[in-house]
Order: sequence, then C-alpha cells, then structure tokens
Amino acid sequence: AVADAGGIGNLAYQAMVDEGFDEEFSACTTIASSTVGPIIPPSIPAVVYAMVANVSVGKLLFGGIVPGFFMGFVMMAYVFVWSKRNNGPKLEWQGWRYYLVHLLHAFISCLLPLLTPAILLGGIYLGVVTTTEAAAVAVLYSLILGVVIYKTMGFKDLTASLKSVFIASGSVLLIIPASKCFSFVLTAESLQDKLYQAFSSFAGDSKFLTALCVTVLFLILGCLSDPNVNIMVFVPMVLPLLNAAGFDPVHAGICIIVIAMIGNITPPVGVVLMTTCSLQHLNIERVSKALLPWIGVLMGEVVILWLCEPIVTFVPNLLMG
Repeated sequence: AVADAGGIGNLAYQAMVDEGFDEEFSACTTIASSTVGPIIPPSIPAVVYAMVANVSVGKLLFGGIVPGFFMGFVMMAYVFVWSKRNNGPKLEWQGWRYYLVHLLHAFISCLLPLLTPAILLGGIYLGVVTTTEAAAVAVLYSLILGVVIYKTMGFKDLTASLKSVFIASGSVLLIIPASKCFSFVLTAESLQDKLYQAFSSFAGDSKFLTALCVTVLFLILGCLSDPNVNIMVFVPMVLPLLNAAGFDPVHAGICIIVIAMIGNITPPVGVVLMTTCSLQHLNIERVSKALLPWIGVLMGEVVILWLCEPIVTFVPNLLMG
C-alpha cells in the first residue's frame, strides 16, 4: 500500500491535480485506493494471515481477486458521484475507437510486466511450483525484464532494490518472534480466553455481532500499530470466535486484511496518509478531514464483504475446491 501511494500514486495525484481536481480530494483518492493493493494478489498480509491461521496461501491469494476489483469499482463509483455533485472537471468524449486504441496500445506495451502476477498465481494453481518457489520465479522474471528486456535496472538499482527487500523482510522477521513472545504472554495471562469470553458473551452465536466485534477490534488496532503486527498477534485470538460463528477462515481472512489495511490510512499511525501528505507537502489535518467520506466508503465495502461470503470464496472454491 505504501509503495502504491509513493510510486504510481504520486504520478496519479499529479495527473488529477493537473486535470483540475482538488488537491485534498486527489490525495484522498490516492490514499484510499492504495488499500486495494494488498488485497489483489500477490499480497504480503495474505501470506502472513495464512501462516498464523493455518489456511491455504493459494486460496487466500485467489480469494482476494474479486474483493479487490469490487473495492475498485465501488471507489470509482464514489469518484463519479463526487464529481457530479461538486462539478468536477470533465474530459471531452473522444469516441469508443479512440479509447479502445489507446487501451490496446497500453496493454501491449505493459504485457510483459502484467505477466508477473499471472506467472505467480498460475504456477500455484497448476501445482507446478510451491508458493515460495512461485515467488522466486516471479522475482527472477522481473529481474530479467528490468536488466535484459527493458534495460532500466543497473547495478546501483539492483543493490538499492536488494537493500529495500532486506529492510522490509528484516522487519517482518523481527515482528514474527516478537509477536510469538507477545502471544505467549497473552496466553500465560489468559488474556486470549478473557477476550474470547468477552466477545462470546456479547456476540453469542450471532455472525453479525461476531463480525462487528472483530471489525471494531481491528479498526482500533489499525490506529495504533502496523497491519501485519495486528494480523500476527490478534488473529489467533479471534479465529476460534469466527470459527464458532461459522465463518469460513478464507472469507474471514480477506475481511480482516481489508480492515487492517484501513488502519494504514487512519491517523495517528496511518503510514500511507503520512507518506502521501509528506510527498505532496499537504496539511495532514485537512487531508484527514477530507478522508472521512472515503473511510465511510471503505467501511461500507467491509460490511458487504462480511455479508456476502461468495464474493471471497467463489474463485478459490472454483479453482482449488
């Protein structure tokens, strides 16, 4: 999500502002849409959830495809409604032929990079490689594209990329033992049982109240700490509650990941919010205020995902049984 906001999101923000969109609205569009990045595979939070919840990584990755596109379409609809109500800038219609030609040209020029997730998911689905091997193949393919095909990656770029990977991987590898220690303390103090009893007494067998408890918990946690930390530490606590309520673990996983990603855009620890405001030199208080409707849109999407399990489970069940 941070990479989306700081990379392509930076270009998208400038394009929106150049077309006449409000600066705060353009920043909020970039910030909110970054939550889709970790939902559509490949997804690090999905792998983290699969590890702690002991579910299929492949099913979880495929489970994020439809919800990711659904979230994107809903946000596009909100942009359309906002533009209509606020008299947003319009482009003159050039005809279907014009846009189809440009779309086809863009698709052909991006075809090789677009094959990267296809190689990753296709290798897992066909059983040719394991999840880890698929990741290695995707990285090797990307390296070949950058060094040999497009010749945009030199030795300096490669070392900088490796450095960023080591830093990102190192933080996750540090989080894992820390979360295990924290989980041990919680278990020793019976806090997991107390949390389970508190939620059980409130929610009972109601799927709605169970989903409400989990949503509120991860929303609060999202304001305080990193999404991957929250998933690793607190998913083992709420998973028995979700199982008792009859939730599919893959379905619950995608819902939790979406809620955790909303934490990336909410202050005071909204990393994407901070990154975007820093890059664009925007006032964080004003952007946070303008972001409230977007958070409402995202929460509406969370409610729909909780209520409509097939949105998540249809693709993985179709492909993997």
